Amino acid sequence: MGGGVSALAVLNGHLIVGGNFPHINGDTLRHVADWDGATWRPLGSGPNGSVFSLAVYNGDLIAGGAFDAAGGVPASCIARWDGASWHPLAGGLNSVPWAMTVYKGVLIAGGSFDKADGVLAPGIAAWNGSSWSSVGGGVGGGAFGNPFGTVYALSVHDDSLIAGGGFTTAGGVPAYHVAKWDGAQWDSLGSGVGQYSYEYVKSFAEYEDTLVVGGTFPGNVRRWNGSAWAPMDSLTGHVGAMTMYDGWLIAGGFFPREGAQRANGIARWVK
Repeated sequence: MGGGVSALAVLNGHLIVGGNFPHINGDTLRHVADWDGATWRPLGSGPNGSVFSLAVYNGDLIAGGAFDAAGGVPASCIARWDGASWHPLAGGLNSVPWAMTVYKGVLIAGGSFDKADGVLAPGIAAWNGSSWSSVGGGVGGGAFGNPFGTVYALSVHDDSLIAGGGFTTAGGVPAYHVAKWDGAQWDSLGSGVGQYSYEYVKSFAEYEDTLVVGGTFPGNVRRWNGSAWAPMDSLTGHVGAMTMYDGWLIAGGFFPREGAQRANGIARWVK
């Protein structure tokens, strides 16, 4: 890679990568590329800036990032690839979407924006295929006096949309860095995680029917059993990504140690 990779997705059996690379193996593949198992291919001329999030929605690839055009077409921070060309999603977003997911047939974008196609949507917005809308008033109480919050991670758990990031309210409800949306209203998950606006949630994973969150809050990893938070063995640093692999919960991030063991940025949870 000619630069960093920030997002991955699978579309029609192909691996899609997004990031800040201008080329792969010397070939010009701007910020997003398709791997079919043998060959890298461009997706048109790609976005003109870094890609930080990817999702598949209604059979098309959605890319979000720090760009204002894709394939030469104006597209503010988010664009759709239909297999042949790039398209804007109406007026797009006014800043970066760091995470995307699909919830109840709607594309959800979370990030550091506060408007979607001119609609006030602090930190989180919904795209129904033709227009943008706010998700219950969005998130607030960001770090360092910012009235708007930022969403860094999205997931779906127990039929609710879960948002994590740097915020202290969701839809006006107190919610420290993690909140759930049931399609009609926001609610907190207990007392949340962390006490300060800069103690972010950066990642989610599903583990043994519980929701696990990782981030920059004290301990860096906690587990929600549906009614209460439980700590897990602390990681020194912060957890930026999590997934399940071969039955193991895997955490990646910036940490030198996991318990008494050397970890160097990646560790697995052992019960």
